[in-house]
Amino acid sequence: MNRRSGLTRHTPLARGKGLAPGERALTSATPLPRTPTAPKPRRPRVAAAVRDAVLARSGGHCEVAATSDCLARGRSLDSHVGVSQHHRRPGRMGGSSAASTNTAANLLHVCGSGTTGCHGAIESNRTEALAFGWLLHAGQDPELVPVRLWNGRRVLLTVAGEYAAPPDAA
Repeated sequence: MNRRSGLTRHTPLARGKGLAPGERALTSATPLPRTPTAPKPRRPRVAAAVRDAVLARSGGHCEVAATSDCLARGRSLDSHVGVSQHHRRPGRMGGSSAASTNTAANLLHVCGSGTTGCHGAIESNRTEALAFGWLLHAGQDPELVPVRLWNGRRVLLTVAGEYAAPPDAA
């Protein structure tokens, strides 16, 4: 037995016997071939009907207008700035099983992404966002916490995708 060559050189496959023409023997340094796996299809977190209700409620404008740039644009939502639907009570990592997480009462139509525009302003100024109802704590019900809109008006958001007067406004 030759110590330098190791045991693998003495096996029939290592010497190339039993392989198809042009096929190489596998060695410990040869990575195993991997079969690509298709990514799991992601289901939309928010149903299309709910997204449409939030869009109708906002009239195609940012509901928050937390930045001066947003006000200067007339709160318009366009692809240049980005458009997103912000979860007031975040779903947390891995999502949330709470039924109210993906309802119109828990969503705000805002400009920007999670780091830009009004959506970014909400995420980076969490104390103010909590005070204005743009963010909620885990145990809060989105239907019961008023939201401060772009014009300073405080409203409740309904699951039907409408604004309602808060109880203290009566």
